[in-house]
Amino acid sequence: MLTTGTGAVIKFQLVDTVGRPPWPTALEPILQRYPDAPPATLRVPTPGAAALLYRPVVPTPYSACSGVKPS
Repeated sequence: MLTTGTGAVIKFQLVDTVGRPPWPTALEPILQRYPDAPPATLRVPTPGAAALLYRPVVPTPYSACSGVKPS
């Protein structure tokens, strides 16, 4: 977990990739903060892969029931 100077909290999870298909990625140039820094690139998920990575799931008492609430 990381905390920024403004108080924002960033949580991340490292997952073993063995046996999982690779996510589509692309090399993107990094906007350098300092003019004397050499050009660099960063491998990032493609827009489609990033959309699949963001899947907020809020567990509910009924999430295991496929939406059918007990009577």
